[in-house]
Amino acid sequence: MLAPATRPKVASREQRRDLSYYKIISLNVVKKSAKTETNKLYFNRSFTFNIFARAFFEENPNAIYKASYVIQAIEEWAAEYEKRNSLEFEDGVIVPKVNIGAIRGGLPYRISQTPGVCSIYVDVRLNPTQSPLEVRKELESVIKKTGVEYTIENYLYHQGYIANNVDRLIESVKKAHERELGYPPKKVLTPYCSMWRDINVFNEYKIPAITYGPTAYVYKNIGRAGIRALKKQELLQVSKIYGLIALDICKGIHKK
Repeated sequence: MLAPATRPKVASREQRRDLSYYKIISLNVVKKSAKTETNKLYFNRSFTFNIFARAFFEENPNAIYKASYVIQAIEEWAAEYEKRNSLEFEDGVIVPKVNIGAIRGGLPYRISQTPGVCSIYVDVRLNPTQSPLEVRKELESVIKKTGVEYTIENYLYHQGYIANNVDRLIESVKKAHERELGYPPKKVLTPYCSMWRDINVFNEYKIPAITYGPTAYVYKNIGRAGIRALKKQELLQVSKIYGLIALDICKGIHKK
């Protein structure tokens, strides 16, 4: 019979502090033959795991490690990009944001393997006057400076637009808002006017379209924390305002 397996001995932290590798050697396995004669066969198994000291950046093959430099470079560029491409207009300010939304590299079930590829998924917002090709060039320039081998793939793009011929709509909204609430509409909060809206589809084809509505209330209590909703009173008020806007627009069309 084979002798029961014994946990291999590993050098202590102090013993391998200055070593770039260490060896794990299994104990001898003893096998006995017939009763009349006893022979011992020794099977010495030796496994060597190289644990090299941290390599220089160029020598490290780990794609996730190298991706960390790319992420840092993108974050530094993003802060400057957002300031440089902010677009102020009469009712608010557009600030195109940059967000690293996902990263994929390596195999969770084989973490002993060094990943050779790591993908970073970046969401880059543009104001209506920007070109996606120019943003791509900027990203390429930023990543190139890190010294990391890379490829960039654009897989989604939505064009933003500045609404045209919407003065009549805006006038009706302001009149209805002030009539119901007693004060004119405030400037649009930057996060709301910096995101891509479905009305861009209408504005692309020169169909007058704007966005108007109440800001959602965010629950802060433990049971409903983070849930966005409207209060009943606000829902009633905005319903009246929408009705007044429709009446005013239809009245204007009827006069024509």
